[in-house]
Amino acid sequence: MKKIILITLLITSHFLSAQNKTELKGFVKNIDIDTLVIAQSQKDIRSSSVEIPVQKGKMFKYSLKYKYVEAYSIVFKSDLKKGAWRPIIFFPNNKIIEFELYPTKEYDNNKINGDNLREQQLKYEEAFGKKFIKLGDEIYGKIFKLKKDSDEYNKVKFRLDSLNKAALAFQHHYFLNDNSILGLNEYVSLLQNADRMLMSPEFFKDYQDYHLRKRFDHPLNERAVNLYAALSDVKAGQQFVDVVITDRKNRSLKLSELIGEKNYVILDLWAPWCGPCIKKSKLLKQHYQEIKVNAKIVGVVGGINNIKIAETAINQLAYPWENYFEISEKNRIWEKYGIAKSGGAQFVIDRDKNIITVNPTIMELLKIINSK
Repeated sequence: MKKIILITLLITSHFLSAQNKTELKGFVKNIDIDTLVIAQSQKDIRSSSVEIPVQKGKMFKYSLKYKYVEAYSIVFKSDLKKGAWRPIIFFPNNKIIEFELYPTKEYDNNKINGDNLREQQLKYEEAFGKKFIKLGDEIYGKIFKLKKDSDEYNKVKFRLDSLNKAALAFQHHYFLNDNSILGLNEYVSLLQNADRMLMSPEFFKDYQDYHLRKRFDHPLNERAVNLYAALSDVKAGQQFVDVVITDRKNRSLKLSELIGEKNYVILDLWAPWCGPCIKKSKLLKQHYQEIKVNAKIVGVVGGINNIKIAETAINQLAYPWENYFEISEKNRIWEKYGIAKSGGAQFVIDRDKNIITVNPTIMELLKIINSK
């Protein structure tokens, strides 16, 4: 797998296409004043986006420059601030794309002209939904209410595994003769949601190499590589994933350089807008005097596009350990650790660079680090 990753990245670096441009224009209806936020759909819109101010009944224009055609999302900034939004998806595959946009409560009134890829995607979603949504809702509705590894859970899980395998096969065959980016886009979306959907990495084994060969020159390939590797390897008993982190003086170093000083490293990935992340980090702070004897905490602030946001949060929370930065997903840390688009997670890593556990309770954590 490592050879495939290396080859993919080398090929991608040599096949960067010339910069393209699509004019986005349209009207926003039934909203007094707001701002449109646009980002690549496979990235976290909170940390990798641009803003377009608009007013009620006023036309907006924006010249989107890009190297590759891929899915983009539009959301209203007011929704983003509330922490709940429904993205409007489009593909910049034409010189001009026109929009008529409405507030989220009127989402079905949204209109997009000049985007044939989105039209094709909607047809696929309709076909996929007819085949899998009803049964999927039934099975997922049951399994999350059952005790894991109970007899009833295992029976339902068997049905779920069969459903997910069929869904992957359907997606693969639907796009088998389609030379657009849609097949890879849908595959990456499935990889990204695999944990939440209880999909095993083995399900993707037969499809991963196919997509890497078919669209070797597209950056979604790198995302597929990272997500697949994270799904397979980022778990207890596996080696940690080395990543580049940046300190407050904008100096870069590797996570591996911080492992070995003590028996354990606690990698604390968090975002300033993630309440549960901060709650877990505060527990580390409460027990810091005990923790620091055998473990080094390495905090990394992500989910942001501005270093000032991170610095404000760090100063307010006053953690007694070093915190590093991940701005606009520059080093793909969240993606490589299998938590793309989420607020964060905690990973305990030992001297031998093995992941001991993921997201332990504070009591579980203390028991582990005090065992040596």
